[in-house]
Amino acid sequence: MGMRGTLRALERLWGMDPGAYKPLTGYTAWIERPQGFTVAEPRRVTGGGGWALYLVRKEALDSLEAARRLAALLGAASYSLQGLKDACSVSYQYVALKNPRSTPSRVEVGRLRAWLVGQSRPLAPGAHGFNVFRLHVRLQGDPEAFCRAARGLRWIPGYYGPQRFGVERPNTHYIGYLRLLGRLGGLVLEYTRRYPLEERALQPPGSYERRAIEAVERRRSPLEASRYGPRRIHFEALQAYIFNRTLSRLERRGLDPWTSTRRRVHLACPRGRVAAPAGRLPPPGKPSTPWQEAVLEVMEEEGLPPGLWASHATRGSWRPLAYPVCRISCRPTSDGAILVTALPAGAYATILVRSIAWVDWLRYSRCNL
Repeated sequence: MGMRGTLRALERLWGMDPGAYKPLTGYTAWIERPQGFTVAEPRRVTGGGGWALYLVRKEALDSLEAARRLAALLGAASYSLQGLKDACSVSYQYVALKNPRSTPSRVEVGRLRAWLVGQSRPLAPGAHGFNVFRLHVRLQGDPEAFCRAARGLRWIPGYYGPQRFGVERPNTHYIGYLRLLGRLGGLVLEYTRRYPLEERALQPPGSYERRAIEAVERRRSPLEASRYGPRRIHFEALQAYIFNRTLSRLERRGLDPWTSTRRRVHLACPRGRVAAPAGRLPPPGKPSTPWQEAVLEVMEEEGLPPGLWASHATRGSWRPLAYPVCRISCRPTSDGAILVTALPAGAYATILVRSIAWVDWLRYSRCNL
């Protein structure tokens, strides 16, 4: 399988049909992270509430880990944030700390910086409304033509990006599938399997997969495997995979998201709120729209009866089938383009780039510190 075949196979693993989801150009693009991928939450108005509010800059660091480190450093009882940013990026986001022992105006340690901006109530997921991205897109193609296509982009599909599943180890949703069906022997085998893009020969010490394997070996029981790992994240990744497959099916059939569902949600953009078509899964009640029918078709193909799903996994919230591109600018460079865009919370910047050009996910997956 050539490089292009590998990239298409990865997209299919994430539930995206590359034959139905074709970009505006035939070029290939990638983003060298973290320096080429910057994301920022909009400025937050501070006020009362008793929680110390910090603007945090993190580089190649998971959002939760950054918040945990800041809370531990300042002796806070707990923390809250508004969203998870790409772990391999330069991110600016707000973190609220409850009852910290100290509140210095500036904190700097390793790849983490933080500035005290005032007081706040606890932060709620998604409350920031939208994110602003600055992407240095490397390109095999004409930068001018790439930018012309980018400037005309008004909507992007609501696909979940590769961050939801993994690239080197693209199995988060499959683990959710095995857990949901109670296939514990298969779960043990999946924990021991190494994927072609992974560099290490064994699961790294301390990983939940490695701890699960050791527990199974000690107690000779596959049941031990199901007690390790982020169960909720795995189930949500499975839901994301079904969502992507369903959206791909609608595109393959040439169906418009606006006519595939009657549900509308209002999304935040810098200049106001924008209505967007939305769906969820499992679909509530008897299917009455093309979206609901397609969801049930995909779930049946995957061996996931709605009743089984409802008894083990949480019902997904309404997710847009398409996201508005709130703002976008594009400047050609010698090796690609600089894209600056604002997208509603929940939209993936990687899907925006994929809507313009094919993405080299292997180069994208590398975190070049």
